[in-house]
Amino acid sequence: MLHEQADIASHFPQTAGQDGAAKVWDAVSGAELLTLKESDAQVWSVVFFATAATSLFLIKRDADRRGEPFLSNGSRSAFRAMLPAMLVAGVLTLVSFARDTVPQQVPWWMALYGVALLGMWHFAPKSIVVLGWAFTLAGAAALCGLPQAIVAGILPSPSNLPSFLMAGTFGLFHLIYAACTWPRRA
Repeated sequence: MLHEQADIASHFPQTAGQDGAAKVWDAVSGAELLTLKESDAQVWSVVFFATAATSLFLIKRDADRRGEPFLSNGSRSAFRAMLPAMLVAGVLTLVSFARDTVPQQVPWWMALYGVALLGMWHFAPKSIVVLGWAFTLAGAAALCGLPQAIVAGILPSPSNLPSFLMAGTFGLFHLIYAACTWPRRA
C-alpha cells in the first residue's frame, strides 16, 4: 500500500515543498525509516522553523494571558544565555549546507543545544539543566563515536545514524522531558 502511494506521488512534478512533504510522509509512514540523504536536512529545517514559530506563539500567548510583555526580562535573559551556542550552531549549519555536510553536524547540534540550555543554569528550572546535560553528554558521546558502536548492528546502514540521533535526542529527550514536567492533576 505504501509503495503504491509512493508510486502515485512520483508521477506528479514536485517542488521543494512537495518534496519535503513527501519525505515527511515517508518518515511518518515508515517507508524510509531512519534513512538520511543530504536533502533530508530540508525537512529538518522545516520542522525546526515550525517548532520555533509554534514555541514563540505559545510563549506570546502565555505572556498575554499573564499580562506581561512578550519579551520579559526573563525571556531576554534566556535568549542572551542561549545566543552564543545557538549562533555557533547556526553558522555550522549554514556552512554545512554550502558544503553538503549537514548530516555530520548532528552531534554538534546535540552538544551545542545542550550547552545553550546549560547557559540558563542560574535561572532556569532544574529540569532544563538536566535536559541540557543530557544533550551535551549525548552530543559529546556522538562526537566520540559511542552511538555508532552501540547501534551498528541495529541500523540498516551507517547513513541512518544522523536520523537515529535526531530522533533519539531531539525527539525522545523532549518527549521524556514533557512527560516528566507535564502538570499533574490530582
